[in-house]
Amino acid sequence: MGLATDDEWKQKATAFQEFLNTTVTFPLQIFSTTQAFPVETYLDHYRDRRSDPDAKANPQLQALIDNYIDWYERDLAARQMTIRDHYIVVSVAPQEVRFERESVLNKLVGVPVLETFVQTWNAPPIEDQRAAMFETLEERVRRVEAGIREIDDCQASRVDAGEATTLIGEFWAGHELEYGDMSQALRTGPLVGGAR
Repeated sequence: MGLATDDEWKQKATAFQEFLNTTVTFPLQIFSTTQAFPVETYLDHYRDRRSDPDAKANPQLQALIDNYIDWYERDLAARQMTIRDHYIVVSVAPQEVRFERESVLNKLVGVPVLETFVQTWNAPPIEDQRAAMFETLEERVRRVEAGIREIDDCQASRVDAGEATTLIGEFWAGHELEYGDMSQALRTGPLVGGAR
């Protein structure tokens, strides 16, 4: 979208607004990150091209390549072009998932004194709660992915937990961070455990 017209921006914004108004019925977070455009990596291709035999044999081609490199460096410096990535964080909380057994005692939950007791007594096993939450999360992610892909020229892909942790850390730090092997740093078990 770096070279997009005002009309193209408006079309994308309208499509995104429609996606949010029609597809999203649950809370989500949007993170937007920027990183410097890799000018040197991009221009190295053209610098390498100058040493090709056909470019060496053709002074006009070599001059054209040199002029393009000079122009591109000036143009990028003037526009301060960056690469922007957007991340949508989809979550689910236990209270957002309904279980079959809950509906029977919903009337008692309105009584303040009994609410906590009824919710604790009536709660399904933790494995069932996790499965229901995972199923709800998967459905939400599928809806978000489909909605984003419906916007012209937009694509969506999932980010694993290690990459997401790195991205969020760098987002809040404002610069790249070195974590080492993130899969080794992430906790996969509960913080507090007990005998089974």
